[in-house]
Amino acid sequence: MIFDGRSAMTRQVWALVLVGLALAGVDRLATGLLAQGPKPRATFQGHTGWVYSVAFSPDGKALASGSDDQTIRLWDVTGGENTATLKGHAAGVWSLAYSPDGKALASGGEDRTIKLWDMPAVDRPGK
Repeated sequence: MIFDGRSAMTRQVWALVLVGLALAGVDRLATGLLAQGPKPRATFQGHTGWVYSVAFSPDGKALASGSDDQTIRLWDVTGGENTATLKGHAAGVWSLAYSPDGKALASGGEDRTIKLWDMPAVDRPGK
């Protein structure tokens, strides 16, 4: 995610940075952890709108992302490839949840619909 300086999320991130700086006199270890922070393992790019939701498949090999661009993208976590793009919502996709067996994905959107998708084999690597 890129922070543009105008959003509430950007203000929250800066608040955390300032809290980290305030801790400098109290606990150097905590400050070091806040300053360095975790590094991303991977970056998935392809949506043309804001990403509102993500969900890992039950086996952890796939990731689904829902966006303001009205699509759901399915990603291979290991290789980072966009394995499929699901279209069907008339507005942004705000929520996602895999079924426990990973064979279905539920999505909720700004268009006031909930859709249930059968997951293609490509979304379940090794199956």
